[in-house]
Amino acid sequence: MMINPESYYEEYLKGKTKEEIMTAIRGFKQEIRRLKSTLENPDYDDNTIIHPDKFTCIYWTRGYLEKAKETLRENMKGAFK
Repeated sequence: MMINPESYYEEYLKGKTKEEIMTAIRGFKQEIRRLKSTLENPDYDDNTIIHPDKFTCIYWTRGYLEKAKETLRENMKGAFK
C-alpha cells in the first residue's frame, strides 16, 4: 500500500537536510525510470495481477517527487535570506 505525498512528507522528509532531500529526489527519479522501463519492456505481461500496479506506483512516486522538490525549494529559501 502506498501513502499520499503529505503523509510521506510528514514521515520521511520533514526536518531533513538539503543533501538528504536530494538523495530522496534522485531515488524517486531512479524508481520512476525503473518502473517505466519495466512497462515499456516488450516482455512485460500486463495481465499479471500486481497490487498496486506499476501505473499506480509511478503516479504516487511522482507525487512524492513533487513534494520532495517543494520541500527542497522551501529549505533553500532560508539559505538566501
